Amino acid sequence: GIPKTFKINTQDVEGYLQMSRDELKTLDMEECAEISFALPQASFYIQKESNKERAKFNWADAQINGIIASKVSEYKGASFEERKLKAISDNSATMTLNKIKVNAKLRIDRLDGISQQIQLVGRLNELMKMVQILQ
Repeated sequence: GIPKTFKINTQDVEGYLQMSRDELKTLDMEECAEISFALPQASFYIQKESNKERAKFNWADAQINGIIASKVSEYKGASFEERKLKAISDNSATMTLNKIKVNAKLRIDRLDGISQQIQLVGRLNELMKMVQILQ
C-alpha cells in the first residue's frame, strides 16, 4: 500500500484506488473533483519517494563499483557480472551496500506499481466526469 509517511489522507487515496467501476459511476461531480485533486498529489508524492529510492540505489551502486573496481579482475567467472558478484560477496562493506541497493530496488518497484495504479484511476475518474457532463 501507500507508505504511512504519506502527507495526504492515505485511507481516502487507497479507497479511491480500490473503487470498482460501478462505484466510480455513482460519484457526483464534487466527489469526482475531490478525487481529481487528491490523486495527482498522491502521484507527485509517490514519484518523489521513488526518486529518493533511485538516488539511494545509484549511490550504493557507485560506491560498490568504486570499492571493487581494482579487484574484479582477480576473480574467475564466465561473465563480468559473475566476477562482480564474487567481489561484492568477499567484502562486508560492499555486501551492506548491495543490501541497500536491493531494498531500494524493491521499494522502487512497489512505488512504481502504486503510481501506475493512481494514474489509471485518475484517468478513469476523468472519463467518468466527462460522461456525467455529457449526460
